[in-house]
Amino acid sequence: MILHAIGDSHCRLFWDLTDRGRVHWLGPMLMHRVARDGLRGLRAAREWLGVRGETSDRDWVATIEPGATVAWCFGEIDVRCHLAERVAEGGGSILLSLTGEFLAVVEEFSSKTKTRPAILSVTPATESRNAEYPCRGALSDRRAITALLNDALRVRCPDFGAVFADVFAEVSTPDGGIRRGLTQDGLHLGPAAAPIAQCAIEMAFGGLHVA
Repeated sequence: MILHAIGDSHCRLFWDLTDRGRVHWLGPMLMHRVARDGLRGLRAAREWLGVRGETSDRDWVATIEPGATVAWCFGEIDVRCHLAERVAEGGGSILLSLTGEFLAVVEEFSSKTKTRPAILSVTPATESRNAEYPCRGALSDRRAITALLNDALRVRCPDFGAVFADVFAEVSTPDGGIRRGLTQDGLHLGPAAAPIAQCAIEMAFGGLHVA
């Protein structure tokens, strides 16, 4: 399977798996920012990392082969830092709007690159100690919002030509955290979860190995 992964730091779980493909880390990028800034924002994020010396791959889109599968990994930072307050003010319709606008960008990217989009389910919410991107909202609220956001993605993906690759049940504990052994830092899924994600992507495309 030719697999490329695009996203925030959660896409790096694929680093040890993509011998036929690449990981395109865009820094701490929000699903909201993808929705707001579109394709221009994707390119700008990668260029920003290059300016900081964190990557020299400026023309990263050109490295994605037509027909490849692209895993999109976004949403955890939105839940951790922003969505509790927004959902409290605007209700669940906020999530439907966010996912629709995000998926419209995914659809445009996929059409231009002739790739097959797979949206990876949002990672379980945890009590992150990241001072730069701190948790906002109670853990119980953020776990409930994660479930709602995944539900919204599941429902809306078919409207935008994408599949929803749901790994949440396999990587989470009964209370909504991350299973022991699948994370190295308590926040990100680690390499041990990559085969689970790859299998979920293949199953979402009908259980067949995808190009």
